[in-house]
Amino acid sequence: MQSIKYTLLSLLLWTISPSYLAGQNFWRNTNIVGGAALGGQDRRLFYFPPAERLLAREPKKLDYDLAFYLEKRVFRYKILQMNAGIGYAESNTMFGRPFDHSTLNGGNTLELRYIKKYMINKLIFPVSNKVYIGKLYLQIMVLPAISFKKSAVNNGDVGIRVTKRQLAWNSLEINPGVGIEISHRLQLSVNCRLLYFNEIDKVKFNDLLFDEPYPDFLQQKADTFNPFKMWLTVGYKLKK
Repeated sequence: MQSIKYTLLSLLLWTISPSYLAGQNFWRNTNIVGGAALGGQDRRLFYFPPAERLLAREPKKLDYDLAFYLEKRVFRYKILQMNAGIGYAESNTMFGRPFDHSTLNGGNTLELRYIKKYMINKLIFPVSNKVYIGKLYLQIMVLPAISFKKSAVNNGDVGIRVTKRQLAWNSLEINPGVGIEISHRLQLSVNCRLLYFNEIDKVKFNDLLFDEPYPDFLQQKADTFNPFKMWLTVGYKLKK
């Protein structure tokens, strides 16, 4: 699992090499895309006793995501187009909430730990639906994600990292936005998250935050809490 993101990166770089692209019609109308997002933190602490003090000492309120993927046009009719792809993404938060390290490493120690940095590594399968108006286009990006690694660094003097590797459904984002074709190969788009379906992450949300043994929140299949999030993506067409 640890080498998944490096394998994907190597594959993507290999496929865009000139020697490989020569004569490869499969790569026609295929884009390589890089993206970054800023979003509001999920700062819910529910009934955690020192919540007010913790919130006061955490002035930074933004998380960030990075993404890198290949997408190919699978449908085009007049001004309508659909692309589908596969790639790698990671989400990063530095909000110092208490976290359940035993969910990551299986340890059974009970000391309270706080996050210094929490990262989720994912496989993503973006589907982009576009309506073209000249060089401009309206877009709805559907972004399903499967996590394959989670890691947290303890906010302490030692800064211990704990990690868990497991394939599991992570999230689904619906991101409408606008874009422009800067040239016949280069595209730029901006998207804001409209809907968000996310796993109940037991690393961040656990019994520490509640004053009852089996809180209803932790029994849900998915969470729909949706802080503001904006994506900026740049795409490059590999072959016309």
